[in-house]
Amino acid sequence: MTGKSPAELLFKRKIRIRLDLMKPDLVSNMRHKQEAQAQGKILHEFQPVDSVKVRNHRPGVNRWANGVVLQRLGTHSYSVHVGGTVRHCRINQLQSAPDSTADINELQSPLPTVPMLPMGQDEEPMTINC
Repeated sequence: MTGKSPAELLFKRKIRIRLDLMKPDLVSNMRHKQEAQAQGKILHEFQPVDSVKVRNHRPGVNRWANGVVLQRLGTHSYSVHVGGTVRHCRINQLQSAPDSTADINELQSPLPTVPMLPMGQDEEPMTINC
């Protein structure tokens, strides 16, 4: 009448048998693993003008370069000013860095203008500020 076996009523838990080992409960196992994974996940968020360290994947150079966040491009990507260039970086390539006034001062200097592709004779040159 209760829908439980006499062993479950006696021990107040579901008794494991060999058949349970052959056919495990995949839904509860997956839910348990997902909950454990979600608890350890920490998402960092950066604001414009935050000092960060950017992962450098080139061989023979420092692994991390200093940079300054310019803007957030999406949920996991940022535009970062690093060593005179602007790079688009994913959040897993960024780390928080102590405030560095040298990086911010470098950012405040005017950035060079880059000319666009060649145009017609009567059009004025167009430039983009990076």
